[in-house]
Amino acid sequence: MRCIMLALVKKPRIEISLQGENVNELIEWISKKYEVNILASDQDESISIEQTDFWQEMQSNRIGNLLSAARLKANLSQSQLAEKLGIRQNIVDLKVLKNINK
Repeated sequence: MRCIMLALVKKPRIEISLQGENVNELIEWISKKYEVNILASDQDESISIEQTDFWQEMQSNRIGNLLSAARLKANLSQSQLAEKLGIRQNIVDLKVLKNINK
């Protein structure tokens, strides 16, 4: 049996997430000392990240996000990157982006 539970213990206020076998036994043990409220116990409530609006938005500008991340990793400003690529900062050269995507 696989269960995912989120319990909120009030004194002191602690939020925990549990999953795996024998989760109910652990909840019973904690409940002996603290008041426990189960916030969610239904695994069906979760969805894959690919189905979220955030993921869809990030995928719609994947090349731009990858380029921005690579620029930040290289510790380059936009103008420094444009200079290295031989383009103006405010112009996107589609040839450059196509070469990066290969």
